[in-house]
Amino acid sequence: MEYKSLRAVHKRRRNRAAAPIGALVLVLAAAGLCALIVLGVNLTNQILDNSREKQRFEKIVQPVLMFDPPPFDDVTTLPDTTVLEAALWATMLGEKRETYPFDAQGNLIVPSSDVDVESAKLFGSQLTLNHQSFPSDFGISYEYDETSRTYRIPVASATAFYTPRVDEIERSGDVYSLLVGYIPPGTAWNTDITGNKTEPDPHKFMIYKLQKSGKNYQLIAIENPPPEKQISYGSTSSAPLNEIASVEEQLSSSEESAPEEQPGTEGGEEAGSSGGEGEAESSSEEAPEDTDAG
Repeated sequence: MEYKSLRAVHKRRRNRAAAPIGALVLVLAAAGLCALIVLGVNLTNQILDNSREKQRFEKIVQPVLMFDPPPFDDVTTLPDTTVLEAALWATMLGEKRETYPFDAQGNLIVPSSDVDVESAKLFGSQLTLNHQSFPSDFGISYEYDETSRTYRIPVASATAFYTPRVDEIERSGDVYSLLVGYIPPGTAWNTDITGNKTEPDPHKFMIYKLQKSGKNYQLIAIENPPPEKQISYGSTSSAPLNEIASVEEQLSSSEESAPEEQPGTEGGEEAGSSGGEGEAESSSEEAPEDTDAG
């Protein structure tokens, strides 16, 4: 009898200890389940939200896109000055930009060796830069000093350029196809009639193809987008960059032209409602600017 009573005591003790242990197991299981749910949500958000990847690609293509180059499928067919100008700006916008000095005239001094490095990152090592002095189509004169092997660039005279906006990224192996919008200068600060900032609209879209090579992404082609992309995302027509005025220029030109548009044409019709062929052509040419400015 004494033996049986001892067994009953030990059994009761085990039952009392099992309750907190079971509760602890349930708490740990619930915590693990919550952790798995949070981890899954975070991974899903990272997959769906690739804004950081888009920003990285925008930084890569900016030195090329800012000058609106023509489409190509082989970088070796690009003009020397096109490659050189893109490599120069990739250098000036790169990690070492704060280390470059200015001369007495305010020109930025950039070593050609750094330009070679950035060109290899951007276009691949198959291209050999032909260092030279040359004028840009955008009002910049690049002066090359063969003695010091440096460029002197008047960056203060640089006008506003296109900026990229990557809307889509498609990957096939190590090749990335980017649907890139061209944001004209002056549109980033657009406001609507109530004074609220508006999202800038791209002037046009192009497909940029980048191939991953080690830690770098090299530009291998620029293509026209398919029609459905252009129709879905923006207008298919676009004016050249040198015809795009800044916000201030657009405002001043509209103020100057306002008095001229007030008098009516013969027959009492207003000039704004009807006009000659020249006025119709002018309004159609300025339509993309009005769209970007508004």
